[in-house]
Amino acid sequence: MTWTSKKKGLAAYAGGLLLLAVIFIFVLRQGDYRELMTGITLFQAAATLAIAFCLFFINGYTIAFMASHQYKTTIGLWDVALLPFMMHLWSFVIPFRGGLLFSAFFLKLKYNIKGADSIAIGMFTIMINLVVTGLCGVYFSFNNDIIYSLWTVISILLVLTPLFVLVLDRMMQRFRINSQSVLARLKIFIASVTSQSRKLLMDCKVSAGIFILTVAGIALYAFFIFWAAHVLQIEAGLDKLVIFALMMRLSVFVRIVPGNIGVQELFSGGTFYLVGGDMTDGLAIALFIRFFSLFLTFSLGIVGMAANMQYFKIKNIKKLWMDLRDYRGA
Repeated sequence: MTWTSKKKGLAAYAGGLLLLAVIFIFVLRQGDYRELMTGITLFQAAATLAIAFCLFFINGYTIAFMASHQYKTTIGLWDVALLPFMMHLWSFVIPFRGGLLFSAFFLKLKYNIKGADSIAIGMFTIMINLVVTGLCGVYFSFNNDIIYSLWTVISILLVLTPLFVLVLDRMMQRFRINSQSVLARLKIFIASVTSQSRKLLMDCKVSAGIFILTVAGIALYAFFIFWAAHVLQIEAGLDKLVIFALMMRLSVFVRIVPGNIGVQELFSGGTFYLVGGDMTDGLAIALFIRFFSLFLTFSLGIVGMAANMQYFKIKNIKKLWMDLRDYRGA
């Protein structure tokens, strides 16, 4: 990594932290929120941590479910619980899909699941999340008489995500590069990912299982938003909170700075304002969720990294790099 790249990375971190600090100070200057946040009870804190842990655990179980049914690999319960925290931890190290890249790295080193298959698991999970979010968006469009709106168009496009994946897979199969260049190996790798994603999509048992888990995750996340609003004594209609939760789920897939620090909070405030709420309320909910999520991520993520340190030896990393560099497909 060049010094210029390092400076850009540090600038992204600094910018995100500065934005988060400004938002935090802005919210705390509102007298009510200062008292509410400092007056959170032990029960409220414990319940919040429990909800957040369950959300992370669903993500881990989703990965384990696909690994078991598609690749006949059993991921240990310890890793099911801790892998999502390690992935989230690495999203602060690598801004763009750092968690996904880490999961591919981890599953290859510990469970010998090929890199393309690991990436396909992550991409398939994202795809189903987008589909379920789109379906919910379409439902709320019809339910709230906003059928002819940008929200409806975006929701329909999300529902059609599998079609885009199938088209991309067909394009990758037709696209030919007759060389041994890096570009040719990259094409082979992407073609393997799209092919595995298509196979997962065509497996009705896997698709149905992931669909159910995704619906459960979205429902729990919506409840998390509702719980945060309850603790902070924010009054908002259930429909507003559900739409807000769906938009927040989408923001997770867009990474601008490491961990989306500051950006996600700003997006939350703007989204809450667009659904008819107060921008400060949206910022307060986002800060509340950020604090407890970070607490779990850094505490359990570091525990997970320490427990699996033997898999991150230099020789293993070099071997993995050589395998990726010389990748020729399945």
